[in-house]
Amino acid sequence: MIDPQKLLEVMNGAYPQRPVLGGLASGGQSQSSCALFLNGEVVHGAVGVALTGNFTLRTVVSQGCKPIGQPFVITRCEDQVIYEMSGRPALTAVREALTALSPEDQNLARTALLMGRVIDEYKEEFSRGDFLIRTFLGADPQSGAIAVGDMFRSWTDCAAPRP
Repeated sequence: MIDPQKLLEVMNGAYPQRPVLGGLASGGQSQSSCALFLNGEVVHGAVGVALTGNFTLRTVVSQGCKPIGQPFVITRCEDQVIYEMSGRPALTAVREALTALSPEDQNLARTALLMGRVIDEYKEEFSRGDFLIRTFLGADPQSGAIAVGDMFRSWTDCAAPRP
């Protein structure tokens, strides 16, 4: 399994001032249900390419999800665990957002719930393209906490569930 944060640190250290583009394969029911392909073979880990020369590269990343509900301010968290969003237990906030969905979108959320982390928390309004999509790892009904595949800071990060 690849730690994307560590991979970016290594790439930025090895190639300073060079753009790094990419995405994560996520949303499957198990680690083996997301596949990466290299030269017609399925690989586990990461796939990359280095480009040099005088050219213009335009990239497109399809997140395959849509926003639901309103963004929340993370009011209490520790690393990947979010305890409160907008002053309420994180799991309660997520459940309320999911309950408001159509039955079709609720089914999508059951199989591939993701979280959007806002890129620029200083913007006044958020729309598509303003969030980095992260994997919803799980929840603890006892504490009301949720775990998400990223590191967070209280009061500076926003998150929104996305099926």
